[in-house]
Amino acid sequence: MAFPPRCRSADPRRKRRSCSQQPKTLHVRTSVALGLFTAGRTGALLDLTWDRVDEEAGLLALSAGLARGRKRRQTVPIADDLKPCLAEARLVATSDHVIGWHGRRIASVKKGFSVAISAAKLDGVTPHILRHTAATWMIQGGVPIKMVADYLGDTVEMIQNVYGPPLPGLVAARFQCP
Repeated sequence: MAFPPRCRSADPRRKRRSCSQQPKTLHVRTSVALGLFTAGRTGALLDLTWDRVDEEAGLLALSAGLARGRKRRQTVPIADDLKPCLAEARLVATSDHVIGWHGRRIASVKKGFSVAISAAKLDGVTPHILRHTAATWMIQGGVPIKMVADYLGDTVEMIQNVYGPPLPGLVAARFQCP
C-alpha cells in the first residue's frame, strides 16, 4: 500500500539538526536544508544563484523566469534554521550557484542524496519528499491551507488533493474538549 505524500515526511523532531550533522558533502547538506526550509522543487533549488539570496531582507528568490509549465517558483523567507547552512555554503562557494560542486552548477543531487539516505538507513526517501515534509510540517503546525499553497506556489486545490483532509490525530489534538 502506498502512503499519501503527507505520510511520507520526516519527523519534525529531527528538523533542528544542525547542518554539521547532515550529509557529509556540503552540496548535499545545502540541498537538504534548502528543500526542508524552502519547500522548493529540486530544479528550482539547483537553479538558485547567490544573487537571488538576499540575506539582509531574509529572502530567497527561487524564481528567475526559469519555471517551466505550471511549476511556479516563489520568493520565500530564509528560515533561521537555514541561515547557518547558507553561511557555510557561501563561505566556500566557488560557483554562482548556491548548490555547486567544484565551481560549477550541478545537474542533480540524486547520487549524493542517495548515499546520504543509505547512510541514514532510510528507505524510499527522495529529494522531492523534502518538499512534502515542509508542507506537512506547515499543515501540522496549523498554517492555513491558503498560506501553504501560496508558499509552495500551488493552488489550494492542489494542496487539498495532495495532502487530503487533515490527519485524524492532528484534528483530535487541535480540537480537544476540556
